[in-house]
Amino acid sequence: MSNFRQRAIRATPVLKRAGKQLLIHGLMLAPVGISGWAVKAVARRPLRLLIAFALEPLLKKVANRLASRLC
Repeated sequence: MSNFRQRAIRATPVLKRAGKQLLIHGLMLAPVGISGWAVKAVARRPLRLLIAFALEPLLKKVANRLASRLC
């Protein structure tokens, strides 16, 4: 077996674990980023507060469901 093939076989589990960790962390941080963007886009203060309190938990729930299906 070639040297490259041996290294590829050894690196596969490590790359899979790293990919899962990146996906999990991305799904954890995505709701905060999306809701932060939405809050910045709205000008009126009462509407900002409503979006901040309603949108982040909703997006977090969606991200958790997505993460449970993928991992």
